[in-house]
Amino acid sequence: MFKWLHKPKLSTLIDIYLEHKQLASNTVRLTKTAWGQLIEAVGDMRVNKFRQEQAIAVQRFWTGNLNGASPAIYQKTVSPVFTWCVHRGYLKSNPFLEIRKPPVKKHLPRIYEPAEFLRILKACADMRPENRIRWLAILLLARTTGMRKSEIQNLCTESIDFDNQTITVRAKPEDNKHWFWQAKDREDRIVPLVRQVAGLLTELVFAIPQAQPYVLLKPARYYHLMEMQKAGLMSDRMRLSPITNFDVVFRKLKRKAQVKGRFHDFRSTCLTDLSGVLTLREVAEVAGHSDLKTTMVYLGVKNRRDAIDRARNQVSTCLESSAAPSQAR
Repeated sequence: MFKWLHKPKLSTLIDIYLEHKQLASNTVRLTKTAWGQLIEAVGDMRVNKFRQEQAIAVQRFWTGNLNGASPAIYQKTVSPVFTWCVHRGYLKSNPFLEIRKPPVKKHLPRIYEPAEFLRILKACADMRPENRIRWLAILLLARTTGMRKSEIQNLCTESIDFDNQTITVRAKPEDNKHWFWQAKDREDRIVPLVRQVAGLLTELVFAIPQAQPYVLLKPARYYHLMEMQKAGLMSDRMRLSPITNFDVVFRKLKRKAQVKGRFHDFRSTCLTDLSGVLTLREVAEVAGHSDLKTTMVYLGVKNRRDAIDRARNQVSTCLESSAAPSQAR
């Protein structure tokens, strides 16, 4: 099958790889970006010429041009491509497995304090009524369920079980009412639905047309996206973030509330809270984590915050004890 491409160039190789791999759209996008920079670093050479020397050059290119964890993420993204090349007979070994991974400085997740979250909620007060209800639902969903931004925006009526107070996060196939979408972990999971959020969602469900399954989208936006899908013009970006100007609106709310942070930090805040009452495995199931190591980060935050609280109380007690004799004099 690949005889005429026995030694393809890197630019051709990535097309062959992606054609034969069923990857999520966001993974495809990340792979293409990382691969483009790989070619920029060493040139569009034939794959059999890519050795450890080239892998080191690419790694240096990434560390010199990217910040934070990006170099490690890019290396982790392209390494499976070279493993696939080994299985196809293009290479004898994966060059990236022969070098050390770039160091990554680990940061604890950012947690919103209760007062910060309350200020963000209050920042919705000046919105028009329909927008205010929609954004209160979005913010409370993020804070109480730990759902990702894309999962919230793609929430449909059939995923909400008001009787059992749960939401099922599940993939959606493309049909005459939905566009194709799947969660990052690709597996269905159930998250809790609290009474306050259920009330807001009920209002939104009654406000949208019966034929529209997407709860948080304005009807005009929903029908526009369906027309884009029928015309074959719907992009991955539209599928992942169908709500118009989502990030712009959230930045305005943060600015008004005088709060710094990301939307994803609501998820971190929720999972940190859950780690104090659920087992590690239970938190991972709610979060949709396939690797418990990812979930342990939130347990570490909870333990550290608890340790700081205990230390503060202990020091305060010691100070009060030492101050008592001096006051007696």
